[in-house]
Amino acid sequence: MPLAASMARMSESVCIRASIRAYRHADGSRARTVVARHRYTASRMVDWLLLAIHAVAAALLVRTVIRSVAPALASPAMSHGSARGLMTDLWLPIVLIGPLIALAARPVADVPWWSGRTVAPAVGFALLAVGAVALGVSRRLSLRGALFPLLMLALVGAVTLLLASANRLSIGVGQTLFASAVVLLWVNTPRVPPHGSEPHVPGGLLVILILSAAQAALTALMRTDEPLRLATGVVVLQGAMTLGILARHSPLATLSIGAWAAVYGAMLCVGMVSVARLVRATWFSAGGSDGDDRILQAASFGVATGFAHLAIEGSLLILAALGVAGATHLRGAPRIVLGLAALVTGGALIGWRLSATPT
Repeated sequence: MPLAASMARMSESVCIRASIRAYRHADGSRARTVVARHRYTASRMVDWLLLAIHAVAAALLVRTVIRSVAPALASPAMSHGSARGLMTDLWLPIVLIGPLIALAARPVADVPWWSGRTVAPAVGFALLAVGAVALGVSRRLSLRGALFPLLMLALVGAVTLLLASANRLSIGVGQTLFASAVVLLWVNTPRVPPHGSEPHVPGGLLVILILSAAQAALTALMRTDEPLRLATGVVVLQGAMTLGILARHSPLATLSIGAWAAVYGAMLCVGMVSVARLVRATWFSAGGSDGDDRILQAASFGVATGFAHLAIEGSLLILAALGVAGATHLRGAPRIVLGLAALVTGGALIGWRLSATPT
């Protein structure tokens, strides 16, 4: 009997200790859940604040375009020369796609979701430019000024279709696209003329460049999906308004800006995926982690897969090139039909990709 009583007390003690440990574990899990919930709520609050600042920057950017950039681009003194090329082929396209490039550096876990915040809006800008010019201008335009971006649109569309057929992005392909985009930026940078021989770019151009860089920084800091989706929508809306304003003042320049925005956007965003992966692997390698293995794995098996979804964007890049040619030569009802089709297609692409949720 004493032995049985002792065994019973020992069993009761073990049960009590196990209950205490289970309670402490449950209490710790509950505390961790509460902390995670509070962190998520705080992150959402910060993201909404960043979104509000982002929207204010967009309003200031559009206002600067209306008051400074568009009139300067339409002035007779800016009809040709390096200052015009600097605006239409370099800085204004970068202003449109700057915030999108900041989002492209994130890991690609879901290509439709990633494209809705990077490549799809850039492609949509070319279609929106075609629609704005086709509906807003009735006269025929010369294709000479938009021939080079038209050819680059078709070429980048073909490369995107090849990437979609491979269904994966390797480090070599990504680095090549990124380097090619940098070379294009260098090629499109005009030679600086002697002082006083040509008009200078307006001061508003520097303002919108700073605002676009601020928007890129704000979107890069966002973590939750809903504010990030709205921020991308703000970028698309400000881009559409900018193209619509510029189409009234200088339609041929608008076609060039939209085309170069799509070319730079597609090449830099896809290339940024490879660059970001390589940078992260190099950082881990410098810290003594398995960075070398990550680099070899990315080089052998690819940076990301699922790029077959970009077949739609690649096809629309080629169609946008045809649209640029049509917007310069068609007149009457065919021109109106082209403009409406370009606007509807561009808006549908952006809206459809933006509605995608991460899986």
